[in-house]
Amino acid sequence: MNTLLARVRSKDISMDEARRLVRRLYSLLLYTIMNKEFDRYTIEVPTSMIEHNPKGVWKGPVTDFRTPVVVTAVARGGLLPGDACVDELALYGYKSTRLDCIMMNRTTDPNGHVNGVAVQGRKTGNSVKGAIVLYPDCMVATGGSMVRARDIYEEMGGLAKRHIVASLICTPKGVKTIWTKYPDTIIYTVNVDLELDEHDYILPGAGDMGNKLNGPSDLVITGLEQQTT
Repeated sequence: MNTLLARVRSKDISMDEARRLVRRLYSLLLYTIMNKEFDRYTIEVPTSMIEHNPKGVWKGPVTDFRTPVVVTAVARGGLLPGDACVDELALYGYKSTRLDCIMMNRTTDPNGHVNGVAVQGRKTGNSVKGAIVLYPDCMVATGGSMVRARDIYEEMGGLAKRHIVASLICTPKGVKTIWTKYPDTIIYTVNVDLELDEHDYILPGAGDMGNKLNGPSDLVITGLEQQTT
């Protein structure tokens, strides 16, 4: 995973390559999380050999698909990771997966220091009772976004089975922020970067992942007047 993440960090990476690498990274990260944190139960599967022999039935432990999973995508940087996790869970056979989306951004003081999080809107279900709630976020810098996302579910009510943050890069400050407010949160990360700059961006970090995965936020699209009627 570090090999792939090193490529994502590169300042010269294209959006197409970044998106493909991040999808692959979340496939590997989710695989790790499922092995450690998801429940299992035993099933019996008749194989094609059952037509020839009554012993053609496989019995063994698999991931417990009966436990609902809520994937929380925090826009913009969390949109692709969230989508990647939902697709990956579908490959494993999950049919009770919900993708929630929360639109938020960090707020800053006059000196450019992060002083909070602003939520512009959200599209979420009503409860996470009994569910595993997965927060895939490429970068956990100060931890404010992850805490605010968890706040939203706590305000809804309904006790979740587990809350799991899945990050590519996080900082000690981000981890401390999350665990100070919600010490039961499980955190998985590929890398821990130790520093934040004066504007609370991760060092060495990977740059603005929202822009890397979705295109520059200040990109001007021309020609729209010809396309409208």
